[in-house]
Amino acid sequence: MLGAIAWALWLRPSERRAPAPVAVDALDALPPGVAYDSALVLATAGHTLQSLPLYRRALRGVQEDFWQLHANYGSALYNLTLQTTERRGDVTGRTRSTWERAALIRESIRESAHARDLAKLPHDRATVLSLTGQLAHVYGFPWEAFAAYREAQFANPGDPALRLRADQFQMNLEHPTAANTIHAGTIEAGVER
Repeated sequence: MLGAIAWALWLRPSERRAPAPVAVDALDALPPGVAYDSALVLATAGHTLQSLPLYRRALRGVQEDFWQLHANYGSALYNLTLQTTERRGDVTGRTRSTWERAALIRESIRESAHARDLAKLPHDRATVLSLTGQLAHVYGFPWEAFAAYREAQFANPGDPALRLRADQFQMNLEHPTAANTIHAGTIEAGVER
């Protein structure tokens, strides 16, 4: 009986509680295009961690999706996993843990796959596939790197650099004891719009 009275009082219109305020991201006031351009500037300047919220804002608000947004965001995620900083006199990774690095890599792979799906022109598709190949190479997946570079070559057969890159990976896979001539590196942000 007491519970029914409490329930009735709670449901009375004059006693209804106001809905809890919805958390608002301050970046939501920023137009998506401005957020994307700002993210590119930050990522290109080496401020990858600071660029991520801006990329996410651009992704949330984009009206017409385009491959460069996903490719650059994926590159920023990947690059963050390679960056170092000094903490208490020791050089350590910018990420806090292996778990965080793995999550960033997974997200980077998803973004790269989305960029690949959106890229329609042969040059654009080859660019995304090359980024995927570089990520696979750096993280120790030589077969996946080779496959991505060969697919990039097939996507844009007019680019001799892609053929050379795929051939280098093939040579290393066929002759693993030969001197490794492939070097890793970070992916440059700022794929042309």
